[in-house]
Amino acid sequence: MNWAKLGLTEEQKPKVYGIQGEYRDEIGKLEQKIRELKVAEKKELESVPTDAQKARLREIVSEKLPKISDKQRRCRP
Repeated sequence: MNWAKLGLTEEQKPKVYGIQGEYRDEIGKLEQKIRELKVAEKKELESVPTDAQKARLREIVSEKLPKISDKQRRCRP
């Protein structure tokens, strides 16, 4: 949320920033843990398909990339 735009009083500002500070480190650690878990998941998932299936997956992904780019271009003003 855009706390600065709320017109907080001088009494409220340190409370808001203090609360954010209390959670910032823990949130950062959890976000790092999520990144690590995603890497581990990807590595484990990549061990399941055969080489032929991995090649097919690369084809499927490469076919989708241009479509995503086209959609993104159409959505931009």
